[in-house]
Amino acid sequence: MKKSLFFENAKLLGSRFGIIPLMYGSLGLEYLTSEDLNSDDIDILIPNVFLNERWAEFKDVFTKEGYVLIDEHEHTFQKDGIFYSYASFEELESFANVGLSDIECKSDCGARFKLLSLEQYLKVYTASSKDGYRIDVRQKKDADKILLIQKHLEKIKMIGTERLILRPFLESDAADAYEYLREPMVHCFECMRVNSLEEAKKVVLERSKNKEFYFAITLKENGKVIGEIDAMAEATAPDQENAVRDTFSPCWMLHPDYHGKGYAYEAAHAFFDYLFGEKGARRIYAYTEDYNLPSQKLCEKLGMRREGMFMEFVSFINDENGNPIYENTCQYAILKKEWEKQNNS
Repeated sequence: MKKSLFFENAKLLGSRFGIIPLMYGSLGLEYLTSEDLNSDDIDILIPNVFLNERWAEFKDVFTKEGYVLIDEHEHTFQKDGIFYSYASFEELESFANVGLSDIECKSDCGARFKLLSLEQYLKVYTASSKDGYRIDVRQKKDADKILLIQKHLEKIKMIGTERLILRPFLESDAADAYEYLREPMVHCFECMRVNSLEEAKKVVLERSKNKEFYFAITLKENGKVIGEIDAMAEATAPDQENAVRDTFSPCWMLHPDYHGKGYAYEAAHAFFDYLFGEKGARRIYAYTEDYNLPSQKLCEKLGMRREGMFMEFVSFINDENGNPIYENTCQYAILKKEWEKQNNS
């Protein structure tokens, strides 16, 4: 319920003041982890100017919307028994060394808002645990939240590169994923198209269940999801009951705004290292359409061999008469010993 109330508040802040607020405190951590933290109130961070120079204007708007000012010093309102406390964005940087430009922007239920990552939340509660007032008043609760955050971070398999972090999907990734899943650029991803944020939420929830082989590609600087990469393990002798599953077929998709910057290579290289080094891969192969030249170049840059072309191999879409359009498919592959040789030389 409180998340819905926050979204309504965020829409009001956006429409009246152009503010993209930050969902803060326990409510934000609830949203991020899907844990029920029984948050006491709704903590919201906004630009400092609205708590000072424009406070009178801000207070007037919310009073007219039915919010009752409870504590002017703490900038706290009440509506329908729920407390809304506002504080300054700018304090985060000095208090917890979290830069405003590093905080990711989200969309949900028609509202735009900012949300800290788990790592940023850890910084906040670690700083809080050293603050004199909070030590006296909330030490146990802050310590519990630090343990909760650490538990969730330990669960998450993260692969770091120079600019990226590959990690399992979180439910809070839905808005970012919707940006690239709503308009797939190549036909083979047509079956992954989503037509609404609600569909994206269901898709991301399903992806989040696979912690080993389905990763979101995120920017290290701000946590934004810019694509995804996954792989299926296959047995080389599928008819044998206990056959070793040491062959992997990866698939990658990147938001078009981030094409041409080397992110796909950076992500795929790290993912191949993970499959060969930690998941027992002996062979990795990939399919790509004959017209998808960027994907073919990526395979070649990764050191994969072009093993052949399957003519009219598969159909992903139909023509205007409902007849399948068959596509020519290239296959690329690389063995573990080839990968090790080219990366250790």
